[in-house]
Amino acid sequence: MSSYRQQATGRGRDFNISSIIQTCSGNVQRITHNTAQIQSLLNQLGTSKDSTKLQQNLQQIQHSTNVLAKETNTYLKDLASVPTPLSPVEQRQQKLQKERLMNEFSAALNHFQAVQRQVSQKEKETVARARAGSRLSNEERQKEEQLVSFDNNDDWNQMQSQEEDFEITEQDLELIKERESAIQKLEADILDVNQIFKDLAVMIHDQGEMIEAPMAFDSCDVPEALTRQCCGQQPDNNFTVCKCCLRHSKLLTVLDISAFLSFGRFLLRLLPLMIWMRNVSEIILSAFLRKY
Repeated sequence: MSSYRQQATGRGRDFNISSIIQTCSGNVQRITHNTAQIQSLLNQLGTSKDSTKLQQNLQQIQHSTNVLAKETNTYLKDLASVPTPLSPVEQRQQKLQKERLMNEFSAALNHFQAVQRQVSQKEKETVARARAGSRLSNEERQKEEQLVSFDNNDDWNQMQSQEEDFEITEQDLELIKERESAIQKLEADILDVNQIFKDLAVMIHDQGEMIEAPMAFDSCDVPEALTRQCCGQQPDNNFTVCKCCLRHSKLLTVLDISAFLSFGRFLLRLLPLMIWMRNVSEIILSAFLRKY
């Protein structure tokens, strides 16, 4: 249990936003680090370095990273329950922190799931080759049994050697079953990540709705106040008029930039939803292809 979770348990729902953000940031870094480790182990599958120990290590890191992602998802939901500060400056700071954290988590999660899919695909290919090889060995053995003659000891020794080869194949089949079971667990973890993407998209959407209204109010209120300040006074000369127009020009430039940044943040909020929709489409297409 993390230090944040221990503090939160002792204080009920009185969460500290700094503790939550710090915990989530640390988790995102660990997810990124673990994903790099998984990628390194993935590159060794099917090579001379492939072994049962390597596969177990790969499964352990992958599953622990999946658990870490689900914990981070829970922390982000806790973060959404933290009361909004009264100060506009603190509101904007908290909003930026949440957006940055969610974007970083979304990026790390997307990379992690991509590597998960690579591991699943490579494991399936390995199991398919192993099963094809075991069937081929079994068929060859049955054909040779039909042709073998026990007229001399050489034929008998050859038959004994074939029996030993068949025993090794049985052991290989047990390993294949273990890898198939690991693939099923991996695919279940991938579905968990899909659900996290869905939750993250909802949280980012809700975060945007809560922030857009204050931002719109600030954007409209500032130029109106400035207009009253400039136009409410009678200018004494052309210099005062030009200075007022210059202020308006600068303000409009700032508002244009603010609108552009707001649109960019809106697109970032849509990213997890688009990733989730893509993943669901891939699952449906894969199920359809397997069926037909």
